[in-house]
Amino acid sequence: MDSQKLLESLDILGYVGVCISTEKSQLLRNSLLILQQENHFRKCFYWGRIDGIQKDYHVAYGYEKDCLKNQVYYYRVPYHVN
Repeated sequence: MDSQKLLESLDILGYVGVCISTEKSQLLRNSLLILQQENHFRKCFYWGRIDGIQKDYHVAYGYEKDCLKNQVYYYRVPYHVN
């Protein structure tokens, strides 16, 4: 998912049972924008979430010049928002 269209894409996924709260989706979008700016990516994409036994991970990737050759992947344990 393109980081610029993340919020509307998450709304569409809600119809098939994949739900993320508005607050968490905003945090995710802001994190992707920061990742894009800090690494000078042309585009940054949200790959998805990996549900683990002990922890869950969010995976994103971006590229600077060539989207096929120079992809850089990042994973992170999400913040817990109370």
